[in-house]
Amino acid sequence: MRHVVLPLIAPTVAVVGVLSFASGARATGAIALLSTQSNQPLSMLQLTLLGGNNFGAASVVGVVLMLLTVGVAALARLAGLRFENPR
Repeated sequence: MRHVVLPLIAPTVAVVGVLSFASGARATGAIALLSTQSNQPLSMLQLTLLGGNNFGAASVVGVVLMLLTVGVAALARLAGLRFENPR
């Protein structure tokens, strides 16, 4: 089954990836305009730290962002499996 399904959904996965990237790139501009020095999202804090050559702290912020993203994705996956229709 894997040999048939994956090639069929590959173009769809590629389009979803491109659209997600475009949406994220568009939202980054709004976040940059709304953030201030006292109120920064983690992504802008990481960019500021990278600009100041503080690579260690920027790496820590990147790891925290990754852990948050993976955690939310895992919770969404578990919720999807829990509410999936049994066959």
